[in-house]
Amino acid sequence: MNVLRKCRKCSLEAICEEDLTLFAYSPSCKYNRDNICNDCKREVGRKYSKENPTSKEQMRKKLLKRFYNMTLEDYSLLLNKQDNKCGICAIHIEEYGKDSFVVDHCHSSGEVRGLLCQQCNTGLGMFKDNHNSLQTAIEYLKGYSDD
Repeated sequence: MNVLRKCRKCSLEAICEEDLTLFAYSPSCKYNRDNICNDCKREVGRKYSKENPTSKEQMRKKLLKRFYNMTLEDYSLLLNKQDNKCGICAIHIEEYGKDSFVVDHCHSSGEVRGLLCQQCNTGLGMFKDNHNSLQTAIEYLKGYSDD
């Protein structure tokens, strides 16, 4: 029996191509798969998180810097500029039910546009930030409005 991958923690074996999906993609490893299985990798991550607690604020700070080159202060200034409201639907952060809005950004330039609730951000994403599609959707809705 030819074993393609064997977890170095629990000895789980991948003996066919389908079994390789039990191991995370890793281009630097043999068969482009990690040398520990997904379950063990998850367990290692949980253990690390338990032993190295990071506050929610520290994590947010790290992610803002990494993805948007923003500081927590930049985020707070932007939130204050928007009167603590979503940039589209204007729901207030206190009514929103979560402690932060999503950072909306242009996917081609990376430029931060503002802060949005998850629903509004998802809506823009579904239209792929295409002005024409959004305008067509507005016209469509106007044709069916109760006003």
